[in-house]
Amino acid sequence: MIETKPNKLLIFLFLCFCISFVVYIPIAVWEELQLFSNIQTAPAIIKESGLGPPLLFLIPTFIIFAYLLFRRLISKPPSQLEVTKGIKRIINSFLILFVSMLIYPLSVDHYLEEQGYSYCRDYSYAKIGAADIWLSNPSYCIDIGTYVRYDLVKWMLNEQAAGNQLSSERIEAKINELLAELPYSV
Repeated sequence: MIETKPNKLLIFLFLCFCISFVVYIPIAVWEELQLFSNIQTAPAIIKESGLGPPLLFLIPTFIIFAYLLFRRLISKPPSQLEVTKGIKRIINSFLILFVSMLIYPLSVDHYLEEQGYSYCRDYSYAKIGAADIWLSNPSYCIDIGTYVRYDLVKWMLNEQAAGNQLSSERIEAKINELLAELPYSV
C-alpha cells in the first residue's frame, strides 16, 4: 500500500473552517440573545439578519465534515458507508437550516409586534442584510430621520440607558440637530 502525505492546503482549509465555525456561530447566537434581553425596556430594537439560531443546525454538518476530513488527513480514509451516511446527514441538516432560515425571521418579527414594537421603514435601510429598526412607540418614527437613522437610534438607546424619557418632540429636535451637523443639506 502506498502512503500519501496529507495535502498542506487541505490542512490549512480545515483549520480555517474550524476556526471560523467555532468563532462565528457563538457570536451570532449571542447577538440574537442580546436582542431578546432588551425587548422589555429598549425604545428601539436593531434587528440584524437574525440567522444565529438557525445556524445551530449546521453543527451536525460541521461535526460530520470535520470527522471525514480528519480521517482523510490521518491517511485513514472513511469507508464508503461512512461517506454516504455523512452526506445524507449533511443534506438533511441543510434542509432543516433552509426551512429554519425562512421561518425564524418571521417568528421574530411577529414576536416583536406582540411586544408592542412597530417596524420603522424610515429608519430601516432597504438593502439585503441591512438591519431592521423596530420602535417601542410608532410616533418615534419620523420620516426626516432617514438621513441620520444610525446616529438617532444610537442616541435613543443612550437616552434610555441614562434613564431619560423619550418623546416624539425630543426625537424630532434631535433629528433636526443631527441634520444641521451634516456636511450636505437635505
